[in-house]
Amino acid sequence: MWQFSKIDDQHISLSPVVSCIGQPIYASVRDDINYYLQVQAPYSADWIKAVGCDEILTFTLHDLSIGQFNGFNGGYLSLNDNADNHGGHLGYRVRSIGSTFNQNAQWFIGIRSSLQADIQFSGYSSSLETLQQQLYNCKIDLESSVLSKLAMQI
Repeated sequence: MWQFSKIDDQHISLSPVVSCIGQPIYASVRDDINYYLQVQAPYSADWIKAVGCDEILTFTLHDLSIGQFNGFNGGYLSLNDNADNHGGHLGYRVRSIGSTFNQNAQWFIGIRSSLQADIQFSGYSSSLETLQQQLYNCKIDLESSVLSKLAMQI
């Protein structure tokens, strides 16, 4: 889980809710390593413990609680198409290089709580047809059986 800290009306920083070092660390778009997103400075064991320009993200919430993040370079935060090995781990990494808002750049945002007083979040409620249209707007086409299961879960 990640904590979103508001910087202004369009920008946030991201920090793991539970930090492995007992103090806040921040996700950083690293222009010094091909715009990968990480919480450690490249080529060192230094944790990123403050918010600078590399840690400021643009955030937009779309229909269906689908979020869009952009790094300081304007690229969409997107999953790599293929897994790679990095630091002894195999997995899909996130980079701020996406040029289109496609499936790799769409993030489901489930709001657990707000630390800001007097903010209320409403749950998603809509017809199957509206859900299908909103998915279509995100360029996602699902079979009817999958769409019905999704509708029951949200």
